[in-house]
Amino acid sequence: MKKIHRMTEMEYINVISLLFIGTIGMARGSFFIFASETQVDKSPLYSSINEIIPLSIWGIPFFIGGLCLAIAAMALPYRNINKVYSITLILGGIICSVFFFVITLAGISDSLNWMSPLIYFLTTLTCGGYAYFGVLHYAKQ
Repeated sequence: MKKIHRMTEMEYINVISLLFIGTIGMARGSFFIFASETQVDKSPLYSSINEIIPLSIWGIPFFIGGLCLAIAAMALPYRNINKVYSITLILGGIICSVFFFVITLAGISDSLNWMSPLIYFLTTLTCGGYAYFGVLHYAKQ
């Protein structure tokens, strides 16, 4: 009789963590895509980011990166069977870390308080860590 693999507590925590950060990326992307016209003038941070590239364009990579992290969360139990987990973890981690870092840099001088850049920076580190461990897992396969 085959023994059914059950996820450990750590795997459940990893799934929740990936889903949380992935949802943050998708929410940020959706906000930039759908509410950019009404929000661009309400925040100096959004105005400075909008000067580089329109906010609606910024939203696309955020959404894609968040979606990749959410897919990685769903693929985590099957990480030893296929490479979907590693590839989506790498892509989502790199995309989100780069774009959250750009927002961190813009937020240093243009945010309302010091908390916004700090949260963006911590999210950058988290996503970068996901990408790093995705590369390690991919190389191990």
